Amino acid sequence: MSVQISNDVGGLGQPIWSSASCYGSAGRLRGLVTFPTMDNFMHVDPVPSLTSSSFTHEVLHLWGGGNLLPIQEELNGSVTGGHWGVSSEDGYLGGFSSDSLKVAADGSYKADLFWSNGSVGLERPLGFLEKYMMGVLPASEVPDTTVFRGVSQVSTNDSFATCPDDGSWSWEFDVCFRAEERTSVSIEEIIEINGERLYEGAA
Repeated sequence: MSVQISNDVGGLGQPIWSSASCYGSAGRLRGLVTFPTMDNFMHVDPVPSLTSSSFTHEVLHLWGGGNLLPIQEELNGSVTGGHWGVSSEDGYLGGFSSDSLKVAADGSYKADLFWSNGSVGLERPLGFLEKYMMGVLPASEVPDTTVFRGVSQVSTNDSFATCPDDGSWSWEFDVCFRAEERTSVSIEEIIEINGERLYEGAA
C-alpha cells in the first residue's frame, strides 16, 4: 500500500501540496510504501512470467497512479482510479499490449493476458504514460492510448478462461471482453486537462 504525503510536480492531475513536515521531512518525502508480508512485496509464481513485485507498482502510485486517463474501467465495468484499467498503456498499473489487441467476429475484443489494475512480470518495462509521469519520457514520445467504456468480460464455462477455445496455444490465458465504446486519448488531450509534466531527462 502506498500513501502520498506530498506532490511538487505539475502535470500529474493533482495539486501541489505537502504534509511532509508532519513526518519529520524537510519537504523531500513524497510518500510511504508499506508491505504487510514478504509475499506482498514479492510474489513468486511457478510460472516465471507470472512472478511479480508490488514495489514498482506502489511507487508509481506516489506519482499519481493511472489518473491521467479520463476513462478508467475495470474488466467488470466498474470505474476505477489509480490504475490504467482496460487501456493500451500496458504498464505496471495495468492495461494490455496494443500489439496483441484483436477484434473477434462478434465484435468482442481479445488481448494477451493482462489485468486492469496491475500487470505481472519482473522484466516488463514501464508503460509510456508511466515513464512520462516519472519525467523520463518527453510528451512528444508518448503515443495515443486506446481506452474502452462500458466494459464487460466475456464469460465461458471455464473457471479461469475468458476466451473461447479458438485453437491457439494461448487461448486459456488471453483476455476477452466487450465494450460499448472504443476511443483514443492523445497526450495533447491529457496535457490540456492536467498541464504538461516536464521532461527531466532519460533514466
